[in-house]
Amino acid sequence: MRKRYRNILIIMLVMALFPVAGSLAQPGMLDSPPPDDEDMREDLREDIENLRIWKLTKYLDLTPEQSTKFFPIYNEFEEERKKLRNEKLTIIRKINRAVEMEDYPEKELEQLLDEHDKITQQELEMLEEYREQAQKVLTLRQTAKLVIFSHKFQREIQKMIREARQKHIQDRPFMQRRNR
Repeated sequence: MRKRYRNILIIMLVMALFPVAGSLAQPGMLDSPPPDDEDMREDLREDIENLRIWKLTKYLDLTPEQSTKFFPIYNEFEEERKKLRNEKLTIIRKINRAVEMEDYPEKELEQLLDEHDKITQQELEMLEEYREQAQKVLTLRQTAKLVIFSHKFQREIQKMIREARQKHIQDRPFMQRRNR
């Protein structure tokens, strides 16, 4: 069953990465505009999130009562984490540009570093709060498994993406691979 979901996810990833090729292969699709890449990416993100929730529920062996109490906590944490991650990436880009500029004022660079540290501290505080909230619903063993799950799932998704890309490269005719 696990392999089936993995294969479905790989197919979805390939379809999301190569939307034009998939639409051209279907009769009558040339008459309508190709699907929007951003819409397909959003659908893929949604599918991955649904897979994450399903696997998390299974991995933690949540009871229905635990699920109804835990997932609002989880969803709030994920939203806040995404927001902080985006803020941190913005700061990292600014730091990168500042470092590339020889005459960037050191005082402003120090402010950027302070902002980065502040966001990192917020992430740690949020993680501690999340763990406390989760432990009100989950057993200690489930909480420990929750810590492990995110790392395992991320590696699994990265592996699927690599395999999908590799399969796509292998499926292309030799001349197309060579011209790349």
